[in-house]
Amino acid sequence: MNPASAVRGPKHVVKHGKTPILTREETRVLLDSIDTDTIVGLRDRALMGVLVFSFARIGAALSMKVEDYYPQGKRWWLRLHEKGGKRHEVPCHHTLEEYLDAYMEAANLWDQKKGPPFFRTLTSGTVGRPLSLEPLAQSMPGE
Repeated sequence: MNPASAVRGPKHVVKHGKTPILTREETRVLLDSIDTDTIVGLRDRALMGVLVFSFARIGAALSMKVEDYYPQGKRWWLRLHEKGGKRHEVPCHHTLEEYLDAYMEAANLWDQKKGPPFFRTLTSGTVGRPLSLEPLAQSMPGE
């Protein structure tokens, strides 16, 4: 019997990742460049807002349901379903609330609190399906 079999080593934590981070100015230019005259633009701005203001993974944002945007006290919150079944609840920035509210209003999502995906397809024939990472990965150069 190995007396050290129950001993666990220290957990490896990476302090600096390789993911590039946008500056405040670059982020503002990106969000302002989205055409919000259409429901697709409102959806895309809301999705980018969730990623920017909550630091959520794209998979967690795309798996959101309508009920995962909810009020708690005077603030609105997001419930993100992360890897390994973990739930991460974060308060919404006031600008993110504006983006999400505009999208919810345009997509008539306020009365659909149970079940439907928050970020869904909007093209004819596929309306209502959750957005997928597949088309995103296929459109990325070099991936």
